[in-house]
Amino acid sequence: MNIVVRMFGHNCTTGNSDYLSVAITNVLFVFEFFLNLFIMKKLTSLFFAICFVAHASAQHDVTMTVTFHGKPVCNYELLLKHGDAVIGKGITDNTGTVVFVQAPLLVMNVDLYAEKKKGGANQHFDVKGYIVLNEDYSYELKMEDLLKEITSGSGMPESMFADSWGLTSIDCN
Repeated sequence: MNIVVRMFGHNCTTGNSDYLSVAITNVLFVFEFFLNLFIMKKLTSLFFAICFVAHASAQHDVTMTVTFHGKPVCNYELLLKHGDAVIGKGITDNTGTVVFVQAPLLVMNVDLYAEKKKGGANQHFDVKGYIVLNEDYSYELKMEDLLKEITSGSGMPESMFADSWGLTSIDCN
């Protein structure tokens, strides 16, 4: 009597029906089952990973406007960040606005680092955990509101931060 062994979709015929052939056939069936299961799990995991990354890293134009008491904070280099990862870079124009083209957004919460070189000194500020983009991927950062929040209850004057960040001597020319 011949034993037919099916493995990887192919049929193989053995020449006898001894116990060794039956044992080999059983081992091959189990091997094929677990190999198929392993391959399917890996493919399924890969599919979900690709779908998650494709969804999570949607790219959008982000418009950021920075003002201080209604006046534009211009000529500052802005870095748009998710944590420490820079997702956009630009310089504010005469209206205090910069558009970060095709910024890869994971969430609507972003951080901002701003720097302006003036003379031999750098004036800069970080805004972390404060900015949540609007539905149209824009945000107007009113520095006076941020300063009020930072200094409330601390006893430190807002002007100390405004001076060190270069907000009191903004020249858009």
